[in-house]
Amino acid sequence: MFWNKNKKDQIGDVQAQLQSEDNNFHRTIIALERLERFLNSERQRSAFELKLTAVGTDRDYHDDVKNVPTRDSYFMELALQCNTLYMAAHYDDSEVFRIAVESFMKDLLEWYAGRHLLDYYDEVDASVIPIMVAITYESNNVSEIFQKYVYTIPSVERTQEEKYIMVKEGVEAWLLGKHYADVSANNPPIQTDNESYVTPHVRGTALDGYKRIIAALTTSFDTSAPVKMFYKMVNKYLPDITKQISNINEEAIDELYERKAQGFVTEIKCSEPKNETRAESHKDLDQLYPLLYEKVKEILDAHNIKYSEINIDVK
Repeated sequence: MFWNKNKKDQIGDVQAQLQSEDNNFHRTIIALERLERFLNSERQRSAFELKLTAVGTDRDYHDDVKNVPTRDSYFMELALQCNTLYMAAHYDDSEVFRIAVESFMKDLLEWYAGRHLLDYYDEVDASVIPIMVAITYESNNVSEIFQKYVYTIPSVERTQEEKYIMVKEGVEAWLLGKHYADVSANNPPIQTDNESYVTPHVRGTALDGYKRIIAALTTSFDTSAPVKMFYKMVNKYLPDITKQISNINEEAIDELYERKAQGFVTEIKCSEPKNETRAESHKDLDQLYPLLYEKVKEILDAHNIKYSEINIDVK
C-alpha cells in the first residue's frame, strides 16, 4: 500500500481506506437497524422507542415500496454487509488496522447500548459476533459464522432465469454501493484525526453495550463459544472496557456454563468494582457473621447433624 509514495500520499491512502470501511460499516448498521425494527414489529413492540442512527440517512438507499422486504431478506442483507465489511477491514499497516478496529468496535458497542430498553434478546444481539469477526479480521468464514450464530438462510432451488436475475441485481447493488463509497472516499471530511472517519452510531456508552452483549450471549446460547469469542475480541482491542467488569473472564465464563449445565443459572452478572475499603468490607462481614451462624446452625439441626462448633471463614 505504501511503496513508492511520499508521506502525503500515504496519509491520503489511509484516509481513503478508513472512509471506505466507514461506508461499509455504516451500511452494516443500516441493515442491523432494519432487522431490529422488523424483529420488534414481529413481537408487536414499538420499534420507534429505539434511536435510529443509520436508517434514513443519506447513505440509506432502500425503497421498501418498490422492493418489498421479507423476513429472509432482512437477514440476507445483514449477512451480505458482514461479508463486504470483512473485505473492507483489511489494512497493510498493522497500526492503522488496530486504530480502525478500536474505533469501529467502540462505536458498535455504543450502538448496542441502546438495546437496554428491550427486555428480551434476539438475533440482533447475536449479530455482534459476525460483525466483530469482520472488523477484526479474525476469520474469513464470516458467512459460516453468521449462519451458525445468527440465522440459517434457507437454501431454495431456483430456475436459471431466477439465478440470473439475482446475480444481476446483486452486481448492480454492489456497483451502486461502490460508486457512492468512491465518491465519499474522494471527498473525505475536513478533520484530520482518525475518529473523524468513523460515522458515530451512539445510543449509549461502550461499557453498557458490552454488558448488554455479555448478558445476551450467556442467556441465548447453550455453549460458551460465542461469549468467549466476544470477550476475547473486546479484551484484545478495548481492554479498558473488560477491566471495568472484573468478574467477567474466560474462567468465569467456563464456570458459568458448568453451572448452567447443572440447571443453576441462566445469565452471568456484570459487576463493576466497588470503591470500598478493606476495612469497610470487613465491617459488613462482621455484621453478617451472626446471621450466617444462625442459618448454618438451623440447617444442621434440621438434619440432625452432630457438631461441637461452627466456624465460618469468608476469604
